[in-house]
Amino acid sequence: MLFFRTRSEGKYGWGNLARLSWIAKYFKETENIKCYFIIEGGSKSKKFIQNLGFDILICKKNISFEEELKLLKKFNSKINIIVEMLDFVYEHQLNYRNQNFNIIILDDLLEQRYCSNVVICGQVQSEKSPQIIKEKHTKFYYGYDYFPINPSLKINKCFEKRVQNRKKLGVFLGGVPYTIALLKIAKSLIEFKHLDIHFVTGIGINLSLTEEIKALLPNAVIYETVDVGRYLASLDFAIVGGGYSKIEAYFYKIPSLIITTQYHQIPLAQIFSKKTNQKYLGHAYYLNNKFITESVYGLIKNGSKNIKFNILKKLDKSFENTISTIKKELEL
Repeated sequence: MLFFRTRSEGKYGWGNLARLSWIAKYFKETENIKCYFIIEGGSKSKKFIQNLGFDILICKKNISFEEELKLLKKFNSKINIIVEMLDFVYEHQLNYRNQNFNIIILDDLLEQRYCSNVVICGQVQSEKSPQIIKEKHTKFYYGYDYFPINPSLKINKCFEKRVQNRKKLGVFLGGVPYTIALLKIAKSLIEFKHLDIHFVTGIGINLSLTEEIKALLPNAVIYETVDVGRYLASLDFAIVGGGYSKIEAYFYKIPSLIITTQYHQIPLAQIFSKKTNQKYLGHAYYLNNKFITESVYGLIKNGSKNIKFNILKKLDKSFENTISTIKKELEL
């Protein structure tokens, strides 16, 4: 059996929970391994995981280690646990280690001290592999080769683009509504009457945000959530966030502008932009509408002619590489 530990919703977003669900889905369907989730989140997280057919040991805010341990002690077997969440601090890891748990951490930020069995970082923060603070026994895997991209994206990538007279631009910053960023972008797109504009606001949309975007862009199509693969396959251009969406759009070879919505995304977006030539505009809080508008004009003019697609080969095998690493290290 496998256990998955994460935080989701609100300031934590949906990316970590979604990525763990893709991994769990593989082990459930391909390896017939029972998967359990421990989630610090709300009712939407619970519903999301239950709809995928997974068992939840606990789903609530502010779970203590004592609560976790009580639940995990009920299983009379070796505990293999895969963790992806912000602020999985050394003390929490050490508590797991003291119980002799096997721990794999997925962490794109590398801001902690580590004592887990394995750390997998699927994004890149600098030209050289970083020197993380870890125990001697902790193994470290680094780079886009280990970015566990959603396997369903490969299926949708085969779809033919529809023939269209008007160009389609998608705005897809992440899984939760980044209101300030979305409204700034909407204001910056007012003069692009020749584009079909499709916003994905994220789960937790409120009516006033929809109304505000519609007031600025009456013809815009607004979704709370989408089938990401089908959505991306239909786009000609995109404005994406600094987390997973920048990589997903790149995977579909969509000319994109990157806007970060969280500070920890900044170094990830900067190095990704340098490696791919997908333009990084900056953090949403510090951008003005004129700069975004000018950048959209440049995006339309240049298209994909300057994009470097050298990372695609790594991303094509990155999910399989991550799964193989987990299986090897946990001896599954």
